[in-house]
Amino acid sequence: MVPQSVKEAVFNMRKDCKTSDDQRDKGLPTSIPEVERINDLQYGDDPLWNLLDIYLPKKRSEKVPTIIHIHGGGWCYGTKETYQFYGMNLAKNGFGFVNFNYPLAPDVQHQMFNFLKSWTTLTKFFIGLLNMEMNMTLI
Repeated sequence: MVPQSVKEAVFNMRKDCKTSDDQRDKGLPTSIPEVERINDLQYGDDPLWNLLDIYLPKKRSEKVPTIIHIHGGGWCYGTKETYQFYGMNLAKNGFGFVNFNYPLAPDVQHQMFNFLKSWTTLTKFFIGLLNMEMNMTLI
């Protein structure tokens, strides 16, 4: 069981980060003409946390190098929407970008390798379907 003090600290951190992120992103467009955006592809059972977005350069004739983005936040903060502007910028500059939600701590305890295995299998399917190129490196 997670101590109440940890839950409160995470709640406060989420609130502060969200305020800062919203201020940083205020007024930014959620779509741009150079980018094809495919939203809310479900990769698991949870309709909130098992969603991913794919960003692609609109002008492409061959496979594009693709970045699979696992957002920061100490496994307890962030969503795919938090990093959408980062993804659009990379797609505008010729990269594919896969951006996804995942369940956050302390609400869940992660079994990271099982999570990455199931997520990677589905992502490879979408990448093949959309003519993207993926070389996976976990750092």
